[in-house]
Amino acid sequence: MYNIFTIKLLLILCLKLFLLGCNNSIQEESFIDYDALPELQVTLAEEIIEDEDFYFGRIQDLIVDSQGDIIVSDWAKMAIKQFDSNGNYLGEIASGGEGPGELQTFFFLFHSFNDTLLVFYPGAVGQVDIYTREKDENRYQYKETIDTKRHELRNISLLGRAPGGGYFAKAEEFVQNRQSQLFEPEPQKYEPLLVVNEALEVLADSVDLLTIPNVVFIEAGGGAVSPLGTPPFLYRDVVRAVGQSHYMIAKPAEALIQFFDQNHGITNKIGLNVLQRPVSDADLENELENIPEEFRAKLIERAPEMKPAFKNAWIAKDKIFLHTDKTDKGSQIVVLTDAGQPLGKFYLSEFDEIKAFINNHIYTIHQDPDVGYSLKIYTIDL
Repeated sequence: MYNIFTIKLLLILCLKLFLLGCNNSIQEESFIDYDALPELQVTLAEEIIEDEDFYFGRIQDLIVDSQGDIIVSDWAKMAIKQFDSNGNYLGEIASGGEGPGELQTFFFLFHSFNDTLLVFYPGAVGQVDIYTREKDENRYQYKETIDTKRHELRNISLLGRAPGGGYFAKAEEFVQNRQSQLFEPEPQKYEPLLVVNEALEVLADSVDLLTIPNVVFIEAGGGAVSPLGTPPFLYRDVVRAVGQSHYMIAKPAEALIQFFDQNHGITNKIGLNVLQRPVSDADLENELENIPEEFRAKLIERAPEMKPAFKNAWIAKDKIFLHTDKTDKGSQIVVLTDAGQPLGKFYLSEFDEIKAFINNHIYTIHQDPDVGYSLKIYTIDL
């Protein structure tokens, strides 16, 4: 017999298929050809590089608060660092240790309303640390630690702020027999989207169903299991808060962008009719350049024949930004209106990992293998 959780997943999946069928009937009058779009001007406005006051180890997360300050997490240095809007170093918010407000192990950093920072520890730590901005000092201070709820049937991981209060999270259902899922998984799986509070208590269950690529594992010798990676050109659904009261879910596999209010009612959807782009041998070679050659076939057999409409998505004001491809010019970013009309494209370095779009500013973590880490702020002429 199916449990209630499984039945809800099946119902959501049926709804997704129905919406996709409906979406196929809209916007069929024309195709978007990325190659034909005009190129937009992008300028490097600021670069934050290490100096005598600080140096970077392994930058993981970057957020921009309401004052324009930039906060980054550094896994190698086990620290959270703060910069002002001009790139001046303000100091550490937190550093490694075992005391209150100290960073215990690898963590993820999230930004919430009223400039609240959340430090989420995945796995066995079982807590979330909260930091708030001190208005008089314009700095963040540790406020409290919240013990997180443990769920017997699901592993819950935070994704980011949800409009109206709470946080988006994904839920991975625990299974008894993982052998087939480790070594011969389906290319993709579905995980429910939840809204939770700081303690990971569920406020709204299964508000949508996210498509997530399955990681393929290999036996590394001596019975050990090692992750090989996800199949090329399969990308996870993206959830982004839009202002204080709405959010966006971008679905690469379905070429679909949906907008919802804080009560999870759909307010708009955009079906992207992108000119088909076949996956070439050169594309696969480029995507799998860091995978040993003897293991590549295991991933290639799960790859799609056509590239999805996009890899990642962001929204800022009335513009949608799509990371669409990795090209000889760098990472290709396509700009759309909030109605889905293409405006143009631009390129960033392949070493830039986009973390935020704020108005016409782009914030990236730049990792040059020969130089190291820096933070870059670009402006785009729209």
